[in-house]
Amino acid sequence: MFDPREVGRRIQEQRKQKRLTQEQLAQAVCISVQAVSKWENGESMPNIGTFPALCKTLGASADALLGIDCEPEIEALGARLARRVSLIESGEERNVALMKVLGYLVSSGDGPWNPDRNVSYRLSGNGLTGFGFWSRSGLACFAAGDALAEDVPSAALMDSLRTLLLPECWSIACALLNGPHRFDSLLEAEVVESSQALSDALRELIQAGLLVQESRGYRLEEDYGLLLTGMIRALGVASLRVDHGRGIRVNSTTA
Repeated sequence: MFDPREVGRRIQEQRKQKRLTQEQLAQAVCISVQAVSKWENGESMPNIGTFPALCKTLGASADALLGIDCEPEIEALGARLARRVSLIESGEERNVALMKVLGYLVSSGDGPWNPDRNVSYRLSGNGLTGFGFWSRSGLACFAAGDALAEDVPSAALMDSLRTLLLPECWSIACALLNGPHRFDSLLEAEVVESSQALSDALRELIQAGLLVQESRGYRLEEDYGLLLTGMIRALGVASLRVDHGRGIRVNSTTA
């Protein structure tokens, strides 16, 4: 037995993916707009004679529209999830939906076992071969394969990290996450104690390749500065918001 509401939802999803209005779909399938509206609201379902034209117009099989169980390919499943999330109009609700999806991935398909933070990792005879981290605060991180194959990070990256984590440099970098700032505005924000300390820290950040000086002032460089500052700050926020008393389940498997 098919659920008219679910069938209607799939028809609407495919129609929007094809960028068709209800009127255009109705015209292509030779039915009324009211009929399309009833389908999508779950009030009725397409009859068997309508399905060939409907499937052709939407570029979807009857099985897909009816929700007949079949094991989708990973690419198809990923594309379907991406479409579902992208159709959510509110940016905040879209981010919440995305985090829910990523929570299922980290927890191996059973859903987040801890509502605050989940960690999983995979071990083999050669050590760590993959890990995943998920936090309700809005952070998800996955690594596997070549990302973990190198023995050590490059010397340039380590130098950049050391500079970024200096107290004065870190304060400036966090301030610049909100956009470019001129010297005077950074000084007024009291991110460092003095004008000389600000000059020295800005020079160090530029030399480390983390900062760029331009007409609008100073901004974080995209490849290292912006990415590293954003990632480290997000990780810090995720850790602070976790209730450690609840306990964190770590899933370890040996491959």
